[in-house]
Amino acid sequence: MFKNESDVVARKAKNRYQELSRQKPQKANSQKVSQISDLGSSSSSSTDSPPSVQGSDQQVVIRRDSPTPTTFDWEMAPSIEDQAIGFFLASYVISPTFIPRGQFDFLPELLNRPDTEDILQRSTTAAGLAALGIAMKSPEMLKKAQKEYVSALTLTNNALGTTQTAIKDSTLVSVIMLGMYENFTHQSKDSLKAWANHVKGACALIRLRGTKQFQGSVGVRIFQQFYGTALLVALEDRSEIPPGLTELWEMGTQINDYSVPGKECECGPHHDSENTPQGVLYANL
Repeated sequence: MFKNESDVVARKAKNRYQELSRQKPQKANSQKVSQISDLGSSSSSSTDSPPSVQGSDQQVVIRRDSPTPTTFDWEMAPSIEDQAIGFFLASYVISPTFIPRGQFDFLPELLNRPDTEDILQRSTTAAGLAALGIAMKSPEMLKKAQKEYVSALTLTNNALGTTQTAIKDSTLVSVIMLGMYENFTHQSKDSLKAWANHVKGACALIRLRGTKQFQGSVGVRIFQQFYGTALLVALEDRSEIPPGLTELWEMGTQINDYSVPGKECECGPHHDSENTPQGVLYANL
C-alpha cells in the first residue's frame, strides 16, 4: 500500500520554520554557526579514507554507534581464513599442564615464525575452515575449505619430491593437518581411508626424519602426539604398527623423564612403568 504523506511533511516543515523564526536573531545566528561547524566536521570525516594495513587482506568495517556521522569508529575485521585458524587453535590446541604433553601445542609456535611456509599456512587453513564450516553449518565455507585442501595437497606433494623438504617440520605437520581435514569432513568409509593414508604417509616421514627430530623441542612434541595417532590407526585397521616407529619411540623415551606425575601408570607387579616401553606407551595414550 502507498500513502501520500506530502501534505503532512509540508505542514511539519512549516511549523518548524515558524518556531525558528520566533527565536532571537543572536541565538539563531549562533545556532547556524554551530550547524556550519558540524557540517564541516562531518564532511571532513566522510571524505577521510579508511585506514589500510599493508600485507594484509583484512577488511575495514565502519561501526555506527551514534546517529551522527561525526563519531565514526574504525574496526578491523579479520579475514575468514584468520578466523578459521583462530577457531582451530581455540578448539583443538591444548597446552601441557599437569600432564607434560599437549595437543597441537607446537602449532602456534610454527605459525608464529617469521618464515612460516605456505604449505603449513594452507593446510592449517583447510583444517580450520572445515572445522568452522561444520560448526556454522556453512556449505560455502566447506567449499572454501576444500579449495584450500587441494592447494595444500599440491604443495605437500611437491615438498615430498626431495628429502631436504620432506623432512621439514612444516611438511610433516602439513600431512597431519590434511588428515585432520579428512577427519572433519568424514562422510563415508572413503574419508576414513583417506585419513589413514595421510597418517601412513606421516609415518613414512617420521621414519625418514630418524633420530634428528629429537634434537629440537618441536620435533619431539610432534612425534609424541603423532605416535598415539599412529596407534589409533593401527587399532582401527587391525594392522601392525609401521616398522621402525616403535624403535623411534623407545629412543624418544630416553630423552624425557617419564617418572613425573601424569606419565606413570599401574601396569601390575611384573611391569615397571618407568623403564618398560609398554608402560610408557600406555601412560602417553
